[in-house]
Amino acid sequence: MNWNLNEVETSNGKNNNNKKEYKKVEWLKTPGSYICTINGIQTQDDNPNWKGGTPYIEFSVFTEDGRKITPRFYQPKDNDKPESADFKRKLLKEFLVNAGVTDFSNIEDSMKESTGKRLQCVFCTEEYIGTDRETNEPMVRTSLKYKFSKKMGQTIKYDAKYNKQLTPDQHKDFLELHKVWSESSNKSTNDNGVVYETNDGEDYIDDLDRK
Repeated sequence: MNWNLNEVETSNGKNNNNKKEYKKVEWLKTPGSYICTINGIQTQDDNPNWKGGTPYIEFSVFTEDGRKITPRFYQPKDNDKPESADFKRKLLKEFLVNAGVTDFSNIEDSMKESTGKRLQCVFCTEEYIGTDRETNEPMVRTSLKYKFSKKMGQTIKYDAKYNKQLTPDQHKDFLELHKVWSESSNKSTNDNGVVYETNDGEDYIDDLDRK
């Protein structure tokens, strides 16, 4: 796992172990700022549905009222530009630092240390083009994504400007894709195709692979 977080400087208390067991999972669907508890970690190697692409670390995070979200951090690739690779490392390290992790000599141990820790997180929405699982109809979906975090007790604020919609070019591409699908299936619809999707990984399209 090639993260090398010891070499990354972040812009930034002591945390108790607050790991909990949740019998019923409700996914977080609303952007905003939340106090969160890290309840578990997995990588692409733990995902039986992973079909290749960029390796990642994914945290199971729960809000105070028990809603779940899984922030995902993508591993720097060999062909990444230096600034892109540094951004990925910094994003993960700041998340761990804000959760109270202090030792980064071994990334696996650092992740284990984060389990049960609390931090404040901001999540925002991002639109992307996906397809219906059964019909393959192109649809504009919305995922909820991790934006940044702060330590417990620090000031944190969500702003709606963090949310991302399709660019005009992306929206044009969507309309073209939907037109082709509609013609090929001999169907027409007035529905704009916008669907909310949690980022549980089943339909989520890796934004790094899309760009």
